[in-house]
Amino acid sequence: MNSLHPFYFWLLLLIAFLVYRARNTNSLDFLSLKNPPAFFTRRWVPARRYEPTLRFLQEKITYETFVRLKWILFLTGWAYVTFLLLLSIGRATFLDDLPWALGLFIIAFFIPDLWLRVQHARALRSLRKDVPYFVDMLAITLEAGMNLDQALLHVASHMQGLLAHQLREELAFYRYGYSLEKILENLITKIPVDEFKRFIASIHQAKRLGVSLGQTLQIQAELLQRIKLQKAEQLSRTAGVKISIPLVLFIFPALLIIYLGPAILEIIQ
Repeated sequence: MNSLHPFYFWLLLLIAFLVYRARNTNSLDFLSLKNPPAFFTRRWVPARRYEPTLRFLQEKITYETFVRLKWILFLTGWAYVTFLLLLSIGRATFLDDLPWALGLFIIAFFIPDLWLRVQHARALRSLRKDVPYFVDMLAITLEAGMNLDQALLHVASHMQGLLAHQLREELAFYRYGYSLEKILENLITKIPVDEFKRFIASIHQAKRLGVSLGQTLQIQAELLQRIKLQKAEQLSRTAGVKISIPLVLFIFPALLIIYLGPAILEIIQ
């Protein structure tokens, strides 16, 4: 396997370049490859599985670019495995090279899925973090005298992050005659976190009951802040258990070597 290490290096370098290019340009047209065959898309990159997540991360990468990236990695990995096995035929290391080649091919093919899962989890954490602040700002704006649509536009224009981007993108349809109820329904699908769904439900409930929307959202903001505080306290209680694992595996053995090592050496001598 020592003579084959350069091939592994160049393959990993190519995979990193393709993922970087797809992430930053949102396109792989520079490779001038045709679209993947239908059987590959249906079997390995089905739209019903990937398209909602990629639509949620629209600024990161599109579904078409993601499918093409998976197709390029599939062709590259298949060509690499074939070339590696051709080099290994007749050699004593053939059976040793086969698991390495297949394992690297599988890892390379699923790297975009791992990247997609990490980006989706990071986006959800960002939304959960921003929702309490958004609801609090909206409640203050409503109590200042604005109506709901003006308050939404005002708060969205003065916020940063993924939540503000999704709000501005959807509220832009308000200028083209979309009703506020329709926009709020669309926002539930574009911001798929429970905190935001509870916020939308509280708006609908306040409208049905005829109560003050500002006071309702103030109560909702306090509730979200309390939930956020409870999650932080829960994480702090589990921190000791999580810290104990690296302590036992890494720090305690080093301390034992430092304190007991000289004594053990003296006993051996």
